[in-house]
Amino acid sequence: MSKREVLEEILAKKQRGEHDGMRAVGGLDQLESSIERSPRDEATRSLQVVGIVACIEVAARDAICHLIDSGPPYADRVGELLRGELRFSIEVIRAFQDKKVSLGEFVTHLLPISNVAHIIGHLDVLLGGRFHQVLAAVREYAPPPDVAWYVPQDDADVEEATPPPPLLVTDVNSVIASIARAFAARHIAAHEANFSAVAELELREYLAAAKSFATALHEYVRQTLEPNVPRSAHGESVAAMIEAGEASQDMMTAYGGLLAELRGRSSEYGRSDAADLLQAAQVSFDKHLEDEISFNFALYSPVSGNAMRHIEARSTKALCTIRGEALKDALNTVVEWQELTKRYGA
Repeated sequence: MSKREVLEEILAKKQRGEHDGMRAVGGLDQLESSIERSPRDEATRSLQVVGIVACIEVAARDAICHLIDSGPPYADRVGELLRGELRFSIEVIRAFQDKKVSLGEFVTHLLPISNVAHIIGHLDVLLGGRFHQVLAAVREYAPPPDVAWYVPQDDADVEEATPPPPLLVTDVNSVIASIARAFAARHIAAHEANFSAVAELELREYLAAAKSFATALHEYVRQTLEPNVPRSAHGESVAAMIEAGEASQDMMTAYGGLLAELRGRSSEYGRSDAADLLQAAQVSFDKHLEDEISFNFALYSPVSGNAMRHIEARSTKALCTIRGEALKDALNTVVEWQELTKRYGA
């Protein structure tokens, strides 16, 4: 396969669907529903095993992709995953630069994942040889109380200790063994056209093992890479407001610094009324931000409280970020002018 074909395949795959960490679990849910409704014939069971194994492969590829794209230490281990790989090209590098393709997408497209040994080997490399231990330690996600998004943990009341959430995989070796058997059954059905190798009890065993594996792998990635990201609508909206507040505070810090510099040397830099004009501009900006938020409320009305927080946060973060960068640039200009003046005279 040529270098250009590799890139074209990745882009075509992205058009069909992104590396969503939950797509494997969603696919297994669909298969479970199909198993409950479908006739109990051998050919149907064999084809359902093909689907189950496809979801296992997708779960592994998505986890590898997200881990690599998160950066070190996982991205640092790509060289060990792709030993001897020569399909990097100028087209691929440009695709990285243009963000058409990520490093994780490129790596997972090239990695072979056609049996359990492949999956364990790749994840052992990324996780520093700890794949079995990691899978055995993943627990169900336990959402924090809503107050956690408002009150810093240091200030929160210490509540009575609660037991840890249950493990998602209680017997790693058993799950891996079931998945290995599913791969073998898939091979027989897909490559030998033998549709009599899967009994109904085996099919359900493969499905249960696949769901445990895919769910645990997804939870590990999410809990590792996004430990403080809320998952409830309320928590997400509050987190968005917190980010917007940080952008607003950053802007106001730049504004305060610039205003102080202008007031301190009104006769040294630019027009003497620059500080007054800056204050007037900030008042206008505040009014513009208020009007923008009101417009978006009206545009999407009626909306819930969570949606209102998202709308306000989106407008606030977008506008305050732009305004903050402009103020920082102005402050840097004033400071540089002062240094030049001191060095060379007025």
